[in-house]
Formats: sequence, C-alpha cells, structure tokens
Amino acid sequence: MVRKGVLLLSLIIILPLLLSLPISNCILYYPLAPPFSEFQPFYYTCGTGSFTYSYDKNRGLLKAVCSATKNVGSLLNEADLTLIFKGYLISPFSGVIKKLSIKYTLMGKLYVKSVCLPNTYSAEASIGVYVDFMNYRVTLASKSLTLYYSGEDQYVFNDQYISVYQDLDLSVSKGDRLDFSVTMVVRSIATGALEDYAYSLADFYSGSYGLRITLSIGYFESSYIVGSISASKGYVGDPIYLSGRLINSRGSGISNAKINLYMDSTFISSNYTSSDGSFTFLYIIPNNIQYGVRTLRVVFDGDSSYLPSSKDFNLTIPSFSLSSSYSYIRVPLGSVRGVDIYVGDLYGYELPVQVTIGPVPNWLSYSVVGETAGIPPFQFHMDFTPYDVGDCYIEITAIGSDGQSRNIVLNVESYVAPSYSISVNPTFNSVLKGSHVLYNVTLTPINGYSGVVTLGVEGIPQNCSYQFSTNPLAINSYERSVILDVYASPSAVEGVYNLIVRGIDGNGLIVDSNTFKLEVKQGQYFNVSIYPTFISILKGEDALFYVNLTSINGFSGYVSLEVLCDASYLNFFKYNFSRNPVYISVSNPVEIVELHVTPSSNLTGVFNFTLHAFSGSYDDSCTFSIEIRQPASIELYYVNWMYGSWHSEYRFLPYEAMGIIINYQPLKKLTLILPKAVFSEFNNSLIPVSTNEDGLCKLIVYLNGVNSPLGSYEVLLSDDSGRIVGRSRFYVDGLKVYYIVNNDYDYNNILFHLTWSLNNESLRFRGGVLELILNSTYGYFKSSPIDDFGNAKFSVPPINFDDSLEFFVYYANSPFIIRSTNSSSSYIVVPFKRIQCDILKFVAKDFSFNINLKFHYSNGDPAHV
Repeated sequence: MVRKGVLLLSLIIILPLLLSLPISNCILYYPLAPPFSEFQPFYYTCGTGSFTYSYDKNRGLLKAVCSATKNVGSLLNEADLTLIFKGYLISPFSGVIKKLSIKYTLMGKLYVKSVCLPNTYSAEASIGVYVDFMNYRVTLASKSLTLYYSGEDQYVFNDQYISVYQDLDLSVSKGDRLDFSVTMVVRSIATGALEDYAYSLADFYSGSYGLRITLSIGYFESSYIVGSISASKGYVGDPIYLSGRLINSRGSGISNAKINLYMDSTFISSNYTSSDGSFTFLYIIPNNIQYGVRTLRVVFDGDSSYLPSSKDFNLTIPSFSLSSSYSYIRVPLGSVRGVDIYVGDLYGYELPVQVTIGPVPNWLSYSVVGETAGIPPFQFHMDFTPYDVGDCYIEITAIGSDGQSRNIVLNVESYVAPSYSISVNPTFNSVLKGSHVLYNVTLTPINGYSGVVTLGVEGIPQNCSYQFSTNPLAINSYERSVILDVYASPSAVEGVYNLIVRGIDGNGLIVDSNTFKLEVKQGQYFNVSIYPTFISILKGEDALFYVNLTSINGFSGYVSLEVLCDASYLNFFKYNFSRNPVYISVSNPVEIVELHVTPSSNLTGVFNFTLHAFSGSYDDSCTFSIEIRQPASIELYYVNWMYGSWHSEYRFLPYEAMGIIINYQPLKKLTLILPKAVFSEFNNSLIPVSTNEDGLCKLIVYLNGVNSPLGSYEVLLSDDSGRIVGRSRFYVDGLKVYYIVNNDYDYNNILFHLTWSLNNESLRFRGGVLELILNSTYGYFKSSPIDDFGNAKFSVPPINFDDSLEFFVYYANSPFIIRSTNSSSSYIVVPFKRIQCDILKFVAKDFSFNINLKFHYSNGDPAHV
C-alpha cells in the first residue's frame, strides 16, 4: 500500500469469475478477467495533494483515494492518480466476437468545499472508469464536482452489480492476441486566491468503497464440416454415403446440430449430429438426375452458439450419347446407302450399353457392320437396301446397364432413279507395314444407270495410300470391276480401320460401298535392346554392355550400330562393338554383340547414351547410362618390421607386412576385400574399416607364409551397399640372386645382390630383414643382413675342391626360408694373385642356393684354397 496525505480515495475492482458470466441462450461467453496480468499506477501531486491506493490482480480489486487542501497563503494543490489493469487473451477459438460483457460494483464519494469570492474556481473532485477492448472503449463512470463559489457539494457512488454490454463485430482466429484494460482516473484539486480556503476529496477506498469488475466476451464460434464421400463417381441407383463430423474451431464435435444435404441447390434431407458431432447421409442416385459433375453439399445453418459452415463433395454422374452421321437418308431403289451410329462416352461411363433398332417396314432391309453393344465409346455401321418406294422413320434406342436411355430417329426414303451400287470384297484384309494389299471393287448399274464414276476411299489411315486399277470408271448396262491397291508405309499406325469406297458421278450422285476392314500389322523389322541399361564404374575402368538384336516378322539383313550422346561429352568416350554391322535373319533371328565403352581418365558423373540401330529405312533405338565414380585411393606400402618404417611398394615376399592407406569420403563404413590365397593364414578376407573425418583409414595386414602362391592379386574396397569403390593391384614375387666373388691371399668373400623375379629390379627397403645362410659340413655361417639396396656380404669359409655350397635366404633371426620360383647353379673362377669378378645369375629353389665353387690358377691348373 502507498499512502499520501490524510484524505482517502478508494477504487475497488472485484471480479468473481463464475458468478460474473452472463446467463444467455443466444451466445457463447468466455471470461477475460480477473485475474489481470499487469498493474500500472501513474500519479501526480502538487502542494498538499496526496493519494493512497491498493490492488489485487487475482481478485480484480482496486482501492484508491485522492485529497487536496488549500489554506490561506497557498495557490494550487492537486493530486492526480491513474490506475490501470492490463490483460490479454490468446484466443482459443475462431469466430466472431459479438459482445463485451462488463459486470461491476463502484462505491465511493466525491466531496468539495471552499470559502472564496463568487465566480472563483476553487475546488474539484472527479472520477473516471473506462474499459478498453482492442479498438473499443466503454465508459463506466465519468463524474466531476466543481465549486466556483463558497460552499460545499458531494456525490455518492453506490452502483452495485451493474451489467454493461458493448456490441462488437470482431472476427478472430485461433491464436490471435486480444488485449484489454481497465483504467481508473481520480483527481482532487484545491485552488483559489491567496486568502481563499478550499478542500477536495475523491474517496474510493474507505470501508466498502471500491470497484469490483468482471470482463467477459460473447462470441459465435466458427464451425467446420470435415468428411468424405464413399465414391466420387456413381451411376443411377447407386447408393452414395457421406459421413463426417461437425466440429468447432478447437476440433471438438458439435452435438445435436441440424445439418442439411443439398444436391446443387436442391434440398435432399436433414439429419442431426451425434454426441461427438458425427453424421451420415445416404443418397440414392435417382433416374431423372442430370448427368455430369454435380455437387453434394452438407450445410450447417448455424445456431445460437456457432457460425454457419458447409462442405462440398463432387459427384460425377457418367452417361453416354447417341448420334448418327445422317438423320435423313435417301436411297435409290435397288441401291444401298449407309449411316454410322455413334455411342459416345460422357464423364467416364464404364458400363455396357445395348443399342436396339426399331421396327423396319417390309420394303426395306438393313445390315449391321460392327457391334451394337459395348462400353462407350463405340460405333457401328448400318446399310439400308430398299425393295420398293417408300418413306419411314426408324427409332434407334441405346440403354445403359444403369437404366439410362437415349434414342434418335432416322428418316429413310427410297425412290426410283437411275443409280448404281458398290460392293467391296473381301470385307476384311491384313497388310504388313511397308507392304500392299488388294481388294476387288464391283460397280453395278441400277434402273438403267449410265455414267462416269470417280472412286475414292473414306477412312484411309494416316501414312497409308491407295490407288484403283481404273479411275474414273465408265458404267453402262453392265457391272464393272476394278482392283483397289492399299499401301501401308513403314510409319503407318497399327490397328484395324473401317473403310468404304465412295463413288461420285458427273451429276453429283454419291454412292457408298459396304464397309470393309483393313488391319495394319507391324512389318518386317528388328528390335534392339541393351543390357544392363545402367552401369556404375570407377574412374579409369571400362564399361561392358551386351547388345541384343532380334528379327521380327522375318526381317533379314545387316544392321548397323552407333552410339549417340550429348555434344558436351561427345569426344570423351570411345566405343567398340565386337561386331558391326550385324547380320540377322529368319534362320538366325537373335544376335548378341558386346559393346565396350572407354571413358577418358578425368570424367566423373552420370552420362546418358542412345544406342541407334538402322538398316535401310527402318531403325530402332534404346538408351543406357553410365555412372563414373571417383574411386577411393588405396595406397600399398611395405612395412619394415625391424624399423617400423613404411615404403611405397607393389611387390611383396611371403610373410611380409603390407601397409594400406585408404583415402575416401569422410566417416564412411567400408569393407576391405583381400584375396584369400595370400592372406587367409593371418587375416580375414573381409575386413570392416571406417574413414575418419579427413576421409583416411590406415591399417596393416600380413601375407601368408611359404605356401603363399606367387602371382598378381587385387585388393578391393566396397561401400555399405556392396558396391566396389576402389581397387589396387600387387604382386607376390620371388627373388633372383646375383653375386660377385672376391678372392685374395688373406680373405675370400661373396657379395650377393637380390632382385625381384618379376623385373630384375633391386630388392629395396628390406634393410636388416633378410640374410643368407650357408649350412655346410664346415659349419653354420651367416651373411651380413641385407641392406636397403638388396646387397649382402658373405665371408667364404675354407672349402675343398669341387665342394657344393648350399645357401639359404632367411628372414633375419627367424627360422623362415624365403621361397622363390626356380633354382640354378653357377661356377666361380678364381684367378691367381688377382681378383677376377664374374657376375653369375642364379635363382634359388625355395630360396635355397646351390652354388658349386671351382678354383683355378690363371694358367688353368687346379688350385686349393
């Protein structure tokens, strides 16, 4: 509590939440406050002005008092106090707010007193209470007492349980912020001349004084209809179910609400929602319904709490049409005239339709070409032949399986006139594309007709042509026949076509033949395909495809092949067919050739190609693609176990350690695939590995021992899908040994030099790892360890003439003998008193060296060392 001065102004705001909501059957109400979220005081004093206030946001309670006293000798004394409750609501609903409801109790008094000259403004006490909601303001109290003379006045507020309603029309959506506030302004002023006395009091604090207030809003909540229709298309008599729910903006069902069903704007039926807002309608499609896309609309007209809503469901009513190429047909007596009957599809009619032909008089006959029943669209042809003069009407009726019916009327009239008829045989024929087919056309004069008739063909398919053996054709008193030659080009469209021959004479008389059929079939041709259609390779690899050529309908000939691609990478690929061109025939209808595609070394990505096969005027094509991936780098190293050093290497001896460094994409799980033949003793052939954040992986594996087969091998790397992403090749090789013998009076030694069997290159980086051992009758002798250039020195022990010295190459300080590919022996010549060096090559079997040493003087005499 803040207290200033002696006088007291009370402002009380109390809002009992449950009791404050208006009782109404015509609108929903939602409480706003209390509690209020924020309180703000603003005040001003001058002279003897003082104020006191208290508040309770949770109860909606404000108490306040302002007072001011002017004594002789003072001028202006004033106390102004503004108290504001603020709050907001995050709207839990969508709809329209129609009312702001305020219920309040305001108790207190205003009192003023002064002693002054007449017409002197001396004392004032005032109160103002306002409610603001969004852009709307409601004034609950606004009173001011003012004295301009000597005397006193007072006004007492005793407004209890007062209800005020402010009409609104505010659309809100769920989640909108609605701000509101209650503002109380009290003021006390005491002023006048120096010799005047004045007193002012605005008391809304003492005893039961104060303001209690409740704020709520009345609203209509939005409603929504959600639901489904059992079928989007229906036929006459079909049941259509519509089901759904009527919900409010918070997703809760609206119960016992009346909803209506309309077909377009026509009322169908009503229903009421269940306790969870659900509803169901059954609509039987009537016989008299208009076909097309119709709208079934579920409508909620709204009620005392909710706004109207509706939901549309489209329902397609399929149908069919019935029409003819002519409605009036004049037929010369003894002649033939035809008409086409069409049954068309409207909006996806998928039921059978039966067409019936009404009664025909005895003097008229007809024939039908085609089917009179089917699923639209379909058509058939009718030819009329009169035997007497007459005029009649024939009704054609189409009836659908759902009961829909359509009908048309044909007017057929026969008359006596010179004419002719045209007949075509056979009525059905087939032709291969690129070939000809023949029909016989006969023209017969009727009633003494004579004239010149020009013939044509109606309904000839695209990319087909025709010619008559004679055209135009003169007819006198006897019938004439001509040959109709129809040619189907290689680009003709396959299918069965209805044709007629139409004749027109010089007088414009038009006569149609009977309907005959032409079936266009695929001619002699070939088909090309490729396998696989997609291949993924690593950069630097070739792609292998298999091209399949197949002869169709007896095609024989050479087929040429070519590969086409985008011009942007035209020069970056080379193509090689195992055969080109390729001969296929009836006796050899299928041929398979290989296609090798070699990309340039710097390409990566996916590239698309077209394989084009052609022979004469016919061609065929198919597509294929190649993905070229950046391979993982697999670097191989020899690991010297004596010094722990790594050296780049692609040749290895058995028992050696191979270091592998993989460089690929970061944080990838991979599998290293080792050849079992040379790694299975010490390693699994499949080793899971992973790259680090830099894309690197480093490991050591060990080759098999003396039983490891020599040769070329490959290390593979696959990703987690099993696809090979990298490869590297290495050799398991044996040794070749060269040596030089140095002999003198006081020492004898042999200098050995070890090379690879594969290419005679020096054995590098094996320093300290290998040594040569002589195990003879004289004892067990070792050479110095081999150095990093493949050299080792051996001091020769005393030997006898013609002794055989057997050397072995071992891993230093180990019992393991090195294996090689073959063996040989060499002889060393020792000259007298000087050193003669002969470089003699030998290869040791299983790395044991059989060396025969024979010593001679320079004149050829045997010598003993």
